Amino acid sequence: MATIRRGAGVAFVVAMALVGCTTPTQSEAQASVCDARAQFQADLDAFRDLDPETASIDDFRQAVVRVRDSFAELRFYRSELGEQNVDAVQQAVDGMATAVDDLPEGASVSDAVAAVRTQREELDAAVADLGSAVDCD
Repeated sequence: MATIRRGAGVAFVVAMALVGCTTPTQSEAQASVCDARAQFQADLDAFRDLDPETASIDDFRQAVVRVRDSFAELRFYRSELGEQNVDAVQQAVDGMATAVDDLPEGASVSDAVAAVRTQREELDAAVADLGSAVDCD
């Protein structure tokens, strides 16, 4: 499931790069950024809402893949607006993914929550900064 989702995200970004021959208008690019930002926020919220009492390590891993994929889409659309200030979000997403990927076999959900706590805080701050650069009302 995670591989399919990741593959779909990569295929999307490649397809968008190939279609890059047509330049969207500023309002089209703004709308795309806002849509991608909403999806990223929904995936991030779903990750945050995982209940350590009921979620499995695989649930955490799949949620991180969704966050990573939706951020790749957001990053693509942000680049169409000429926005380059997404590096902090990328680093936080990558750090969160690494923390989850590096969990040893048999790790508990409590271990997973503890492993990503710092990355989640960094990601929250970076997303807040990202949101201030684009008006999606």
